[in-house]
Amino acid sequence: MASYHVLNIVDDLLRDVCMDPRPFGGKCILLGGDVKQLLPVASGRVEQIELFFTNYRFWRVFQVVHLMTHMRVNAGGEDFTRWLEDLGRGTTNTQIVKDKDTKDGDFVNLPDRCLTVDVVREIYGQLHALTPQQLAQRAILCPKNEHCNLLNDKILESFPGKTFVIHSNDSVASGDEDEVANFPEEYLNRITPSGMPHHKLKLKVGVPVILLRNLCLEDGLINGTRLLVLAVTDMLITAEIVTGRFCGRRVLIPRMDLTSSDQNLPFVLKRRQFPLKLCFALTINKAQGQTFERVGIYLASPVFSHGQLYVAFSRARSWNSVKVEVVKTKHQGYLLKSSKKVFTKNIVFGNILNSIQNE
Repeated sequence: MASYHVLNIVDDLLRDVCMDPRPFGGKCILLGGDVKQLLPVASGRVEQIELFFTNYRFWRVFQVVHLMTHMRVNAGGEDFTRWLEDLGRGTTNTQIVKDKDTKDGDFVNLPDRCLTVDVVREIYGQLHALTPQQLAQRAILCPKNEHCNLLNDKILESFPGKTFVIHSNDSVASGDEDEVANFPEEYLNRITPSGMPHHKLKLKVGVPVILLRNLCLEDGLINGTRLLVLAVTDMLITAEIVTGRFCGRRVLIPRMDLTSSDQNLPFVLKRRQFPLKLCFALTINKAQGQTFERVGIYLASPVFSHGQLYVAFSRARSWNSVKVEVVKTKHQGYLLKSSKKVFTKNIVFGNILNSIQNE
């Protein structure tokens, strides 16, 4: 997901530091990634492709090495591995379905074995009977934040224990008093820009949360770290890390001042809140790079970006550990007459795949 601008900046830095005109100052650079996964975040398809790392000015000096073994999939899951590979390349069970609201018609036929009518029940079952370790290894993935929020609120209500509600302090980050006066606090409380915690943060002891900011690299507190809540106060949250090499470590999460970076807002929002969000359900983008023992995929609407569906399915280890609920609409579900096949959108940018395959 890194922009080619990052490579250009590192290139310039190493040339200056090493006083060497060669690319990256003559140092060996290793890039790791999967072009079937998500692209750099941008406002549109053209912008995403323009930011792709192969547009780095000296991309020709890299040697492409293809990994051949899928390390996440359980032994005996060769069928799941092949299906994932085809899904990422846009060639699995694909059928052209006419959709007047989309520019193309590539839809994937989802296997019956992974479909369900209640993904929450399939993934979390009896919440009170799950151990903290089991909770940490389960998640429901959605394309959009709004669907994650609905599922998180629904599951939290069923979770045993007392509900703690922490309200944020919101303001406009500006020294202009007139600009501040234009946006009352009641309005600021109602908005949640991407990457920001909610104004009203609801928690219970034992619920899984995800960190929204880098706090301390040495303690494993980086953006995307998942934790279990152990205790809640107005100023500190005690939690246990459940992912990565710091798994099992107890940490303290403080309230802090956070500022938005949403270019669609006419102001910069300043919110003092815990940098946490419930993660019974989380977005597909936020889940990239993580592995779960039980994965649910909730498609209230189709995916909207290259690689999203592939990333969602590839968080699981086998067919037995993934379940998908598809909300039937005119854009997904039963799209062919006299057929019970369930379809959903699968977006794959072929020119991105070819830029690596042809190396």
